[in-house]
Amino acid sequence: MAEFTIFVDNLRFSYEGPFQANELLRTIGNYLYDKGYDKKPVKEFEHRMPHGTYIEWQLSNWKKVSDYLRNEINLRVIISEMKKVDAVINGEKCIVENGKVLIIINGYIETDYASRWDERPFFQLIRVLYDKYFYKEYQKRYEYLFADHINQLYALLQRFFNVYSSHGLKTLPTSVSLHD
Repeated sequence: MAEFTIFVDNLRFSYEGPFQANELLRTIGNYLYDKGYDKKPVKEFEHRMPHGTYIEWQLSNWKKVSDYLRNEINLRVIISEMKKVDAVINGEKCIVENGKVLIIINGYIETDYASRWDERPFFQLIRVLYDKYFYKEYQKRYEYLFADHINQLYALLQRFFNVYSSHGLKTLPTSVSLHD
C-alpha cells in the first residue's frame, strides 16, 4: 500500500476582480506540463445562477520521480459570481470575466506507489528500514524540488492576477457595445 505524506495542506490563493478564466486554466495547465506533470481531471462543472456563473475545476497532477517516489499536486479552482464585462486593456476593447476566484493547492509525496513492498510482512519491515535509513536523504532532495514547484506555481498565480490589477483595466459604460 502506498504511503502518502502531506507536503502542502490547503494552500489558498484568492482574488476578486477582472480576469480571463480560459487564460487562467491554460496558464496553470501549461506550467504543470512544462514541469513534467501528468494530469487527470477530477471534476469540471459550470452552473449558471442569478448573480453570476459558478465554475469548479478540480485537477490531480502527478510526476513520477523514480520507481519508488511520486509527487502529486491537487488543484481546486472555484470561480463564483462570474459575469462577462466589457473592458479596455492597454487601449484595446475586449470582454473579460469579473468575479471571485479561489484556488486551493494540496501537495503530497507518495512512496511505494506501485505497492511492491506490501506483498509480505517481511518486505514491509525492509521498506520501513529502507525509508528510514537509506532513502531519507535521497527523498529530501526531491522534497526541495517539489517545494520549489509549488512555490513557483503560487508565484505564477500572483503574477497572472497582478496583470489585471495593475495595468489600467477600465470598465466601459453599459451603453457601449463591442459587437457593433
